[in-house]
Amino acid sequence: MKKILLSFLALLLLCTPAVTFAFGFPDLRTFATELVGVLDIIFNIVITLAFVAFFWGLAKFILSSGNEKEVTSGKEFMMYGILALFILWTFKAIILFFSGQFEFGNTLPSTENFLPADVTVLR
Repeated sequence: MKKILLSFLALLLLCTPAVTFAFGFPDLRTFATELVGVLDIIFNIVITLAFVAFFWGLAKFILSSGNEKEVTSGKEFMMYGILALFILWTFKAIILFFSGQFEFGNTLPSTENFLPADVTVLR
């Protein structure tokens, strides 16, 4: 199984330029920028699901105070929700760090998008 996975990853790395040019990306940096954008959307969805799991466990913990089995289940949901949030935010911080270091992706919010057209920014 490991050989198949390593072969697939090697083939994927060898074909990355072909994949980026096939999708119309002029270079690997543009491809990485688009990939970071897609990952950001996926991260936000999964983080929302982790919050829902945490609050579901909190609700189970509070509402079933008499039933020990439900209390334990609620504690597990809360623990897994917090663990998932920690892992996801750590992974997102690592992605943002590397995208800032290699200058791809939307690393800093632009003030030009939020200001009206007649306001000038002193630089």
